[in-house]
Amino acid sequence: SQITLLLFPISAFGFLKPALAQLVVTQNSVAATLASQIAGPGVTISKPALNCGANGAGIFTYTGIDLGLANGILLTTGIATQVVAPNGGPGAPPYLSFDNKNNFNDPDLVSISSAKDTFNVCILEFDFTPICNSMNMGFVFGSDEYPKFINKFNDGFGAFLTGKNPAGGNYTAFNIASLPSGTPVEINTVNAGWPIGTGASNPTYFVENYPPDGTGTHNFAYNGYTVPLTSVTPVVACTPYHLKIAVADAVNGLYDSGVFVKGNSVTCVTVPPVVTATAIPSPGCGVQASAYVTVTGYTGTPTYSWSFGGLTTDTIKN
Repeated sequence: SQITLLLFPISAFGFLKPALAQLVVTQNSVAATLASQIAGPGVTISKPALNCGANGAGIFTYTGIDLGLANGILLTTGIATQVVAPNGGPGAPPYLSFDNKNNFNDPDLVSISSAKDTFNVCILEFDFTPICNSMNMGFVFGSDEYPKFINKFNDGFGAFLTGKNPAGGNYTAFNIASLPSGTPVEINTVNAGWPIGTGASNPTYFVENYPPDGTGTHNFAYNGYTVPLTSVTPVVACTPYHLKIAVADAVNGLYDSGVFVKGNSVTCVTVPPVVTATAIPSPGCGVQASAYVTVTGYTGTPTYSWSFGGLTTDTIKN
């Protein structure tokens, strides 16, 4: 025989409200799988590699409006699946603080975290070749260093690009994880201040998720996180690049941080060049005149054709 027990949870109002948002994280440590989740149109990825704690990386889906991302990958300094816990809710720890034992100093992370040591490092990196002239990446950074440890423990996070710079020279571990102003996204640069509302830095881009605030929107564990951000970086089409997405605890291994990278968001798009024609009239009553054209936002060598006379230079006279 079989007995089936049906349980109907009851709230103080009689019925339990359905969940308005849900984060689902599946642990995954396969570099090729993680890279394929974030690769989008216009890029070809090769040589993926993951250097992370045993459970620090995963694939996520999200339903709701708080995170602003529907799917992608999660790289953390702790256990990726722990991030799904409601922040400070029943049975959830007030802080995420797990030592994944992957402790070493990554020079790029050390250079931006203002710390001599990094711990619990999680890095996904790969080569890619864009077929257009501008690459994008969407992301959300979150941490349990918020809000009390602002300007004390600046956990490292960056997306480091190496390859040809269309403006000249090369990108060498250039951090593209930044605000539209170019400010790197860090705990110390994006926050609501501490005490909350005091000494905030770029709060427009920050979502405070600290349990005592009473907002009731704590459907995942980080005490604070950024709004969805998209980095846009000029590149040279059909040229190889290397991207390293990295996160680590700074100074010590306490209080986890993580980055959600939007699914299929490492993409490239073609930004059309800007063509400007300028006429220079002749002085007085003469009929002599000239005109020239300038082209910006173009990495190749432009060709010209004027409608009168078929001249092929950038300047015409008479």
